[in-house]
Amino acid sequence: MSKSGRAFLEQQERDFLRGELVNKKDAVLYVDVYCWCCKRLVAMSNTVLIDGRRFCYRCGEERR
Repeated sequence: MSKSGRAFLEQQERDFLRGELVNKKDAVLYVDVYCWCCKRLVAMSNTVLIDGRRFCYRCGEERR
């Protein structure tokens, strides 16, 4: 991981521990959710919403 990426994650952890919340518009970029099918942890922005459930793109394509 790059130095700037590591610094970003450390800042996010500090903010979380202090109880500061993520802006709703930025949440999809780095809030991790589990794929309903394969249970992989993926960023919300890398999921497909099908019938109210979040699927990773791989599983989402299989469902269509």
